[in-house]
Amino acid sequence: CVANIFARLLLPLTPVILHPLKKGGIYITSGIIDDKEETVAAAVRAAGLTVLDIQHQGEWVSVVARKE
Repeated sequence: CVANIFARLLLPLTPVILHPLKKGGIYITSGIIDDKEETVAAAVRAAGLTVLDIQHQGEWVSVVARKE
C-alpha cells in the first residue's frame, strides 16, 4: 500500500489500512513535510505496524513500515 497525501489525512487512514494489508505487507507513505515526520511515524506505530525505514529528501520524508 502506498500513500502520498497530507499528513493530517494519513493519521486517521493509517489504522484503516490494517484490514486489507496482509501480514508482511509493506505500507509506504511519502510526500510528508519534515515537521510531520514524527507524527506520521507515531501513527504508523500506534496502528501496530513496524517502521522499517525513514528517508529524507530535502524537506520531504517517506516512512516505510510492515505489518507483522
